[in-house]
Amino acid sequence: YQINKNKPSILWLARLNVQKGVDDLIQIIDQVNTDGYSGKINWYIAGDGADRNRIEGLSKKWSNVTYYGHVENNYIASLLNKIDLFISTSQWEASPYNIIEAQAAGKPVFAYKIAGPMDIIENNKTGILVNDISEFIKTIKDFINGGQKYDERLIRETIRKKTDPNKINRELIAMFFSCIKK
Repeated sequence: YQINKNKPSILWLARLNVQKGVDDLIQIIDQVNTDGYSGKINWYIAGDGADRNRIEGLSKKWSNVTYYGHVENNYIASLLNKIDLFISTSQWEASPYNIIEAQAAGKPVFAYKIAGPMDIIENNKTGILVNDISEFIKTIKDFINGGQKYDERLIRETIRKKTDPNKINRELIAMFFSCIKK
């Protein structure tokens, strides 16, 4: 998978359906590009699903939008290592592996302030949590304009701590014992 490194690159990777926020993704890309950023950014979309035709149409509409379709798991890390920003427009999540994978690659993630992303992203440290589409658009424009910089090493360290299996197992065992005592 080729990524144009002459401009900032944004990746969105998920199933193409309502839950993952395809409608919002399309609206965000259309608005950011319409506002004069189409020559300043490259968008990359990976995934497959019910809304595939809409994403294919978006990639035909805008020359700075590349649609990869389904990406095999063994290529995801390589793709994540090439981009500058990962975005998630999911409407609801439990454990968003795509966000964990992006942060394991040291990439900042912008996502909605919902359960799942809120458990992973440390606002203004490892990414940004937004409340609505207008805030998403503003935050992406700020990023394109050279706004907040992110430390890839810090992002990797933070996600390693949050996903440390030893820590998680200790917390689960403690939770089980507290339930038994009650």
